Amino acid sequence: MSTSAANLRVKLETVTPLFLGGADPRDKPELRAPSFRGALRYWLRAALGGVQGDADLGPLREAEAKVFGAAGSDSACASAIGVRLQAAQQLATVSYSQLVRGRAGLAYLWFAARGTQREQERSGLTGGFYLQLALRQGQSADLLEKAYLALWLLTRFGGVGTRTRRGAGAVQVVQQDRVLIDDLPLVIRARTPKELADELASGLRKVRTVLGEGYSTVVRKPSEFDLIHPETCRIWVLEKPYGRWEEALDEFGRCFSGFRRRRNPDYRELRAAVHGNRDSMRPIERAAFGLPMPLYFQSTKQQATLRPTNRDRRMSPLIVRPVKLASGQYAIVLVWFRSRFLPEGEALILHAGARSVRGPLPDDGLISTFIGGSDPINGSSLRDCGLQAREVRYG
Repeated sequence: MSTSAANLRVKLETVTPLFLGGADPRDKPELRAPSFRGALRYWLRAALGGVQGDADLGPLREAEAKVFGAAGSDSACASAIGVRLQAAQQLATVSYSQLVRGRAGLAYLWFAARGTQREQERSGLTGGFYLQLALRQGQSADLLEKAYLALWLLTRFGGVGTRTRRGAGAVQVVQQDRVLIDDLPLVIRARTPKELADELASGLRKVRTVLGEGYSTVVRKPSEFDLIHPETCRIWVLEKPYGRWEEALDEFGRCFSGFRRRRNPDYRELRAAVHGNRDSMRPIERAAFGLPMPLYFQSTKQQATLRPTNRDRRMSPLIVRPVKLASGQYAIVLVWFRSRFLPEGEALILHAGARSVRGPLPDDGLISTFIGGSDPINGSSLRDCGLQAREVRYG
C-alpha cells in the first residue's frame, strides 16, 4: 500500500463552536486530537453495535480496539489509526456570553458553559482545520475504512467537546482528498432538509452494509448502550431550513425550554419533595432527557439536584445536531438512542440541602411526545411550535 493510500486528509469547518479544554476546561480552548479520537471511537462503537448486536460485548470491543486501540493490562493494544489535527488558519475564539446574547433558547441549551461565582464562562473555537487519519504500517486497509465510516457519522450526527448533545461542537467536512467508500462522500451534498433526510437514510444503509457482512443482528430493547439500529435509534430532520445555525438552535432551544420548564406533574412533585416531609416521590418524567437535573425554586430561593443514586450523570438520549446544507442554509437533525436509561437497581435521588428523597426511574414517553406528539401540559412540543420532523428511514 502506498503512503497516500494509507492516509486520508480532510478539511473540517466548525458549524457550531468547539468547547474544548485541556487540563482546565474553563481555560483557553484548544484543538485536541484525543477529543476527536474519542468522538470517532464512540460513533464506531454505535455503528458496530448496530450490526453485531449487544448480546456479546467481547467481539464488539475487539473490533473497536483493532481500529482505535485499547487500554488495560490484559487487552491493551496500539491504535491502528493515527489522528492528527492541523489548523488551516488561526482559529477564532468566542465566549459563551457573546454567543447567547439575545438568544434565550441557545442559552438554555448551553447553560453549562455559562460563568458562575466560582468559574469563568467557557469559550469556543470556530474556523477551519485539517484532520488526517493515518493507517499505521502493516495494518489492514479495512481499518482505515472503519475510521472513515466513524468520521461520516460524527460529521452528521455528533460533535466534539462539551454540550455536543445540545448542538455544540458540530464539525463538517468541506474538502476531502478522496472518497474511500463508493457512494459515501464525507461532504454533505443535500440542499434542503428533505434531501438531507434522504441522504442520511442512504448513507446509514451503506454504513450498515459495509460493517454488517457476515453478522446476524440481535439487539435488546432497550439496548445496552447507544447503537445505530432501526429498532433502538430513531433519527429525524426538522423540515424547516434556517439562514444561520444560531437561529436554528435558538428556536429549537426556546421550544425545548418551554416543554420542560415548570412542567406538571413533575414540578408539583419536586416542589412537594423539597418542601415536604416525605422520603419518596413518584417518577419525574423530565429526567428522561438526562441527568443531573439542577433545580431552583424562585419563591423560596431553594436549590436542589436530581441525579442517579450511584453515579453522577446520565447523558441525554436525545442529540440535537445542526447541519450546514450545500445551499448554505442549516437544518436540525435529531438522534434518539433508546438505550437502557440506567443499570438495574438504580433509582433517582433528589438532594435538597440536608434532605434526600428517592424515586423510581422514568419511562421515555415524554421524549416521544416532544418529538412527534402534541403537548397538553405546556403546549410546547415540536409540533406545537410549528416544527415538523421528517423521520429518516434506514431499516
